[in-house]
Amino acid sequence: MKRINGNVYVLQSSANIDRVEQIQKACKNVNRTLVIDIFTAHILSNIPDDSFSDIRIFYPFWLTQKMHETTEGTKKMIRFSKRKISKEELKTRRDLCILVRENMLIDIKNRMDHGDSGLIYSKWEGYKKGIKTERFLDFFKSHNLETISLHTSGHADIQTIKDFVKDLYPKTIIPVHTQTPEKYKEIFGGLVCLLDDKIKYEV
Repeated sequence: MKRINGNVYVLQSSANIDRVEQIQKACKNVNRTLVIDIFTAHILSNIPDDSFSDIRIFYPFWLTQKMHETTEGTKKMIRFSKRKISKEELKTRRDLCILVRENMLIDIKNRMDHGDSGLIYSKWEGYKKGIKTERFLDFFKSHNLETISLHTSGHADIQTIKDFVKDLYPKTIIPVHTQTPEKYKEIFGGLVCLLDDKIKYEV
């Protein structure tokens, strides 16, 4: 973040709150302003303190269009308007650190200053094989912009999952976002409902 002359983009999951906090601390150390989109802001708004009160918020084009389709969506947009970063700032500032996702490439191209910028890729390496991620990374590569991979998995190990289930006392466990859902049945038995089983269950 110190070395890059332009903006720094970080491609990571919005749900990884611990990493957002670390990025925020890094921004403070190098006098960059952290910018997140309204989806990420909504996730962070469930945190009871004001830890993220200094973060600015931008409204991605496609998400803004979608949100305004409903009254509830419009209310959520207005909720964060006081911390909104202006179009002019997005277009001209070069001291930002912006959390992005693959579907925000149009915003980076047309609404932000990406000259002399850099990208921190903070996701599983396997995602790079996907079409959307590959297209996103190719944009930075084609503009000779530096990209570095910096990631630590946030997934829980087996013992942590066991402890979580023990404390939670769930009626049903539905494994998602895993390559080996059958392992859950080996560990937790009849509590587990695999989505492929087509078993009716109540949540």
